Amino acid sequence: MSDTRKHILIADSDEEVLIKLERLLQDQGHETATAWGTDQALRLLESRSFDLILVSDHPPELSCKRVLTAIQALQAGVPAIVLESTETDAFAEQHFTALGASAFVNKWRHPQILEIIQQYLDPENHQTAKRAVAG
Repeated sequence: MSDTRKHILIADSDEEVLIKLERLLQDQGHETATAWGTDQALRLLESRSFDLILVSDHPPELSCKRVLTAIQALQAGVPAIVLESTETDAFAEQHFTALGASAFVNKWRHPQILEIIQQYLDPENHQTAKRAVAG
């Protein structure tokens, strides 16, 4: 029997967010890896493949720009969902989109996170997945 679980990387500088999202996604049947900070995220991206990546927009321990750039170099085509700590302004959203961000969702809105993850992991919905409502 083949393993059909999806492999998701969660990169955030907030331990509470990492723990809650890891538990939430594992309860949904996904395999998760967590990274606290940019260096950990980059090491994981270099060492294994992921089906989807969640990355925080909030520094200082995590550079969303560096992680998004690494995703494009190491795992191009893998959806990268930016976890917003607050609603991202239009300039930042354009910047992150240019770096490969697929969508944006508030990191505390777990039902919306699950919905957008499902949109990107379900091949039939992947083409229509857009921005999750952050507010």
